[in-house]
Amino acid sequence: MGYPLICDICARSNNPSLCDHVLRSDPRSNGADARGPAEIALENAVLATQASIDVANMVSNPGNKGIIDTCIEVFGDAVDTLNKCKAR
Repeated sequence: MGYPLICDICARSNNPSLCDHVLRSDPRSNGADARGPAEIALENAVLATQASIDVANMVSNPGNKGIIDTCIEVFGDAVDTLNKCKAR
């Protein structure tokens, strides 16, 4: 399967060029079955969300602390949910 599958999946996404770039940049995508691209996408989503948490943790403006703490909590929940999806 692999790359033809990626073309089919990404053509249906909201951002086909980004989808194609992300999935093809991972060597596991070549020859992958339908589960492979999903795992790659989930891993990338976890990394991006964790990076957002890391940036939010660096914000030190006391006036925004409540908002930032809420973002960190929500993003943390998102990471937990994405990891649960990966485990299935």
